[in-house]
Amino acid sequence: MVKPLDTYDVVSFEGCELRLATQELFVKGKRGDIEPKVLALLRYLIENRDRAVSKDEELMTL
Repeated sequence: MVKPLDTYDVVSFEGCELRLATQELFVKGKRGDIEPKVLALLRYLIENRDRAVSKDEELMTL
């Protein structure tokens, strides 16, 4: 079973760091400019990382 995302402060992947409390994305240590909708999609994909998410589901969710 996948650990709920709200139990993490920071999620790290591929040189990126998503700080959940502040809703900030850092890429290789530098704060990245990211639109709220893109951030919401990234968070959704991370929350559902234990399964495949279809494009239709993404569009309906966001």
